[in-house]
Amino acid sequence: KILDRLQSLNALDDTMLIVTADHGISFGANEPARNATASNTTDLMWTPLFIKYPKQHNGIIDDRPAFSIDVLPTIADVLNMQIPAKLPKPDGRSLLAEARASEARIMFPATGLTNEQGKIAFEQVLATRAVAAGPDPRLRIYRDHPWGELVGSSITTQRGSNASAKAARAHIDNRKVFQRVDHDGQRAEWLRSSVEFSGVKPGTSLAFALNGTVASTCIAVRDPGSGTACSFVLPPSFVRDGRNTIALFQIDGSLAKYQLTEVRMK
Repeated sequence: KILDRLQSLNALDDTMLIVTADHGISFGANEPARNATASNTTDLMWTPLFIKYPKQHNGIIDDRPAFSIDVLPTIADVLNMQIPAKLPKPDGRSLLAEARASEARIMFPATGLTNEQGKIAFEQVLATRAVAAGPDPRLRIYRDHPWGELVGSSITTQRGSNASAKAARAHIDNRKVFQRVDHDGQRAEWLRSSVEFSGVKPGTSLAFALNGTVASTCIAVRDPGSGTACSFVLPPSFVRDGRNTIALFQIDGSLAKYQLTEVRMK
């Protein structure tokens, strides 16, 4: 929508667009969610950085080391402006300048990870392939998960009766926001939902259903407060105005032959 709006204003060619993020998060069952280890490096250490410069019409891929501290100097460079002396001198450098002399990728010192390990992990990131577009390409980002193919499927089939799942309980932090949704008049607090579980072991596969359809899947991680937890990211198209029906399920089996057992909510 932003691109379409800029295009309609004949402003896209004069615009510099930057899309980036902070660190990632690991959903491994036996890994910390945000503290880097040798095993979850590919989940945490690299974040996207997309830049469209003014008058730029063709894209390129640049794998030189870049850091979030480089964004401000790059903007100043494009605008041909000096960063005011009263501001702290930026630690980064413009990405339009020559490449850094060192290709070293800075790792978190506390993890004990070496630059060589970082290089290997980055190669693993580059080898990763995007999820197939599927019938609805808008859902591909929500299907980037071992059980992602279930997103969009009905919960009326493949129902299971796992005894431990039936005994488990779940608490949804923002459950009330799904009872009165207004896409135009409120903050989109329903795009993400954190769920705490009791009686669910780390590594358990779980599904979040909206209005009878699997909207997101997750693998339970250890949580110091409740036992285990999951964070579900939900497709906006699955959330309807007004009241929404939500349900949680434990997933057992394989993609070829799976079962969904409902986990009761507290």
